[in-house]
Amino acid sequence: MTNRASKLTEAIDQDVIELLERSFNMPSPSWWIDADQAFAHLQELLRPKTDAILGDELGEGASGDAVLSRLVRQSSLPSIAILPAGSHAMRTTASNELLECIVFGSVGSTLFLELFWESVIQAQHTGEIVLVHEIQASETPRIVLRLRSHVFVLHYLQSTTLARR
Repeated sequence: MTNRASKLTEAIDQDVIELLERSFNMPSPSWWIDADQAFAHLQELLRPKTDAILGDELGEGASGDAVLSRLVRQSSLPSIAILPAGSHAMRTTASNELLECIVFGSVGSTLFLELFWESVIQAQHTGEIVLVHEIQASETPRIVLRLRSHVFVLHYLQSTTLARR
């Protein structure tokens, strides 16, 4: 009897899940997997490219000056971190909603927008499809972009401005 009741409960649960996905745009597990992959790709896209600035790897026999020089160049690079926010962070978003993100960076908003455009152009040169729908340039820029089948909203905050508030 319990086996039969268990199967009935599973069938009802599956029906409820399908109803929520169909009628209320509740994301399926596969949608979340794709969204997570798109978000990871977005993080990679916005990560400052260090290869051209830092050069080749230093060998074991590198001089102290070469190591120090590399460390100085590395510390002067822009730092950018992107985190999910709101319902995106809580994983309660609907599949037709924008995925909110907060971007923290060590550079001013104007330089961040320049770095963002460079990343988009570089991605498009490699054949990726990155569609920028909207950019609001301000002290705290807002960017709306589509990456794969997901639309992300980025809110940029400069870390020094945030620390002063």
